[in-house]
Amino acid sequence: MSVFSPLRGAMILFKLGFIPTEGDFLELTSEQYQHFYNTAEDADNHRDEKLFMLLPQDPQIYAEVAAGDALILSEGDIAGIKGGVAFIENCCADSGEKFNTLDEKLRFCAGKIPAVITDGTKYAQFQRKWD
Repeated sequence: MSVFSPLRGAMILFKLGFIPTEGDFLELTSEQYQHFYNTAEDADNHRDEKLFMLLPQDPQIYAEVAAGDALILSEGDIAGIKGGVAFIENCCADSGEKFNTLDEKLRFCAGKIPAVITDGTKYAQFQRKWD
C-alpha cells in the first residue's frame, strides 16, 4: 500500500460521509470494465487492479450515493479507506472530545487537516482558516 493510500482513503471518506462495508462494493462486469477503460481519464493507472462500483446496502445511503455519478474504486482505494478510517480515528483520539457519529468526527478533523483533503465535500465548511 502506498503511503498516500490512507490520505486518499480519508478523502474518499470525506466525500462519502460514511464508512462503506465490504458488501457495499460490487466488482465491475466485463462490459463495465471495458466502458471504464474506454472513458476514464486515469484508466491506464488501474489496468492491473480489480475495480468495484460502490453500491451501499443501506437503502438510505444508497439513495444518496445513487443520486450522483457511479463511484468506481480500485482495490488500492478500498484498502486506503481502511487507512483513512485509522487516519480519522487518530485525528480525533487526542482531542479529549467525545464523538457519537462519524459525521462529528469528520467535522472535527476537517478543521485539523490540510484543506485539500476536504475540498469539494460538505466538510469543507469546517476547514480551519490558516493565518
